[in-house]
Amino acid sequence: MNQNHNVAYLDFPDEQRSLTFDSFSENGVQTIERPVYHDGMCICAELAGAGKIFISWNGALHKELNLPGGSHKLLLEDHIPAGVGQLTLAVVVDREAGEERAYRLVSDYMMEYTEYLFRVYKDQREAERLKRLQMQCPAPHDGQTLASLTKEKYEAASGEAEQVHRALGHLTAIDLSHMFHITLSLGDSQDMRKLADAALSNLGDQLRKALQSLDNIALNVEHARYYTDQQPADEGPQAS
Repeated sequence: MNQNHNVAYLDFPDEQRSLTFDSFSENGVQTIERPVYHDGMCICAELAGAGKIFISWNGALHKELNLPGGSHKLLLEDHIPAGVGQLTLAVVVDREAGEERAYRLVSDYMMEYTEYLFRVYKDQREAERLKRLQMQCPAPHDGQTLASLTKEKYEAASGEAEQVHRALGHLTAIDLSHMFHITLSLGDSQDMRKLADAALSNLGDQLRKALQSLDNIALNVEHARYYTDQQPADEGPQAS
């Protein structure tokens, strides 16, 4: 036992189980599956001298234990209520508090771990997104402000929306449909093929321009929101 370290924690006395039971830590709380009764998990304590262990359950003090110095292994099931919840273990020896440990006891560890991995993945994606935006969106300079950059990006998005309107405002799809009906009626001549191919190419160009504008709109809106989020809360958007 480390005589300079006063601590209480959850563990199995069996070394093999101690090394292999599943858990993960998030925001300072270790999540494990609530052991079944008689499973052998203990509240383990290492005390340099006589002290107290404070056992809290779901944020409320549940039990206070007075223990002599040394190593202790107390069956978990004897000291906390049944069911799932959050357990906190705190130690005080000679009026000096030791390291506090917090645990979340759950009924389905694999489900909790899967959800945790999704949160980690989501946080990583968000961090990558912010890193990309920091590279794409330079800080204000030469009289610019975050508000003016937001306005500039929204105006660019508006201009692209007008481009979409122009690109889609004269679609020739109905003409192409008529050409196919004429082909069925009059025959598949070389002239009709040229007309149909030209109309199809024109329609494709219009749609590609519209899709490019839609991509630009989405990017400009994302940049505008990034600049808005960088503004201090007390400033807010500026009216033009």
